[in-house]
Amino acid sequence: MALLVGVCLAIFQQSVGINAISYYTPTIFKYAGFKSASTDILATTVVGIDGVIASILAIFLIDRIGRRPLLIGGFIAVAVTLIGIGGVFVLGTSQAGYLILICLLVYVLAYSIGIGPVFWLLTSELFPTRLRGAGSSIATVANWSADLLISISFLSLITWLGKPLTFWLYAVFAIGAVVFSWFLVPETKGKRLEQIEEYWENDRHWE
Repeated sequence: MALLVGVCLAIFQQSVGINAISYYTPTIFKYAGFKSASTDILATTVVGIDGVIASILAIFLIDRIGRRPLLIGGFIAVAVTLIGIGGVFVLGTSQAGYLILICLLVYVLAYSIGIGPVFWLLTSELFPTRLRGAGSSIATVANWSADLLISISFLSLITWLGKPLTFWLYAVFAIGAVVFSWFLVPETKGKRLEQIEEYWENDRHWE
């Protein structure tokens, strides 16, 4: 069960489209109507800085708030912003570029505080000590495999499904991740590694 949770979180972390969006941010802004290359670069830089600030915030929040609230709250916020991005493309307003920028800033903020760092922390906590190396390695392989699949399929999905449906598909994955995390991901805040190991051995019950 620990391996299932670790691998599924690894896949969910990528299936919400984070690296596809990161790799193709300038392209997304072009789709949204930004015609100037300098404007694309500036907007992409702002999104990158947003991610750095959010990651720093996560350092201070992860042990104060806990893993599950950041994980579930992050996935919910990611789902909402992805739905919003799809909606902006459907409406096709003259302000689409700026609306997409706002959505992406919230998306990256939520991701970088939530699932981004929480997944990597959980992979070091979920597995029993004797299996931690193997478990973390398998989860990492799943993570990068999902990254490859999502990234190389992004432009094809845009062509086949259109921009709104592509982002809404990522939103569906985020909603699935909320349900999965709610029912299967334990809160490890304040728990010793031995306690976490006993949690799995006791059929997912804390002693």
